[in-house]
Order: sequence, then C-alpha cells, then structure tokens
Amino acid sequence: MIGGIPPLIGWVSGGGYFLDPKILAISFFFFMWQVPHFWLLLLNFGKDYENAGFPSLTQIFTSAQLRRITFMWIFATAVTCVVIPLFGVVESCAIKGSLFAAGVWLVWKTARILTARSLELPFRFNFKVINTYVLLVMFLVTLDKLLY
Repeated sequence: MIGGIPPLIGWVSGGGYFLDPKILAISFFFFMWQVPHFWLLLLNFGKDYENAGFPSLTQIFTSAQLRRITFMWIFATAVTCVVIPLFGVVESCAIKGSLFAAGVWLVWKTARILTARSLELPFRFNFKVINTYVLLVMFLVTLDKLLY
C-alpha cells in the first residue's frame, strides 16, 4: 500500500477526511499502479539483480508467465482509473471520457508485451508508457478540479 500512502497524507494534511471515498479511490489507483511499475522496473534490471546475488522474479517465473502477470496488473490499473469517477473524484463528462480513453490507450499500448519474444524491450517500453499514463491521469484529475 506504499504507493497509496503519499496522496492520503497530502489529503489529510490539507484538511481532508481520512476515509473520504475520493481519496481512497485515488490511493487505490496509486496502489494498483505501483505493482506493474515496480515489476517493470525490476524486469528491466532482473539480470543485474541476479548478478549481484539478489533474488529476482526472472528466477521464479518463465518469460511467458512474467508477460501475462505484468499485463494483468497493467489492465487492472486501467480498470481502477476508469472506476475513479464513480467515487465523485471528477465531475466533467469530458474528463470522464478522457480517463476512459487513457485506460484504453494504456491497454492497447502495452498489449504487445503478451507477444514479445524478448523480455527487455517490451518491459522498458511499457515502463515509460505506464508512467506517462499515471502522469496523464493526474493531469486530467487536476484539470477537472481547476475547471469545476
């Protein structure tokens, strides 16, 4: 839950209620995002971890398993974003549609991970994509708050 704690701290520090559904939805989004973010980072440097004597996911799972598991976490992150408007975080229909479109974009751009032959290139590409996605989501949520 580490990824969901910083937004919650900021919310409470700013005078918000700890169990407000809005911040819980945003914190859950960051929690979901942190898993594929970390896995993609680790998978980029899995061999380096192994060479240094640290355990790595590449020692436990096959390449096909890693691709499927990571994609499922990415897909779950997109679904979590699409659910954010149900908690009243955004009000604009245009922003709601943009969040949905961003989720579709994320799944579409990262789907190639399922068919890739090599581990390194799709994970490196998807690491950039998922971080761009989170930046876009936070931009859209902020824009909604500026407009309404």
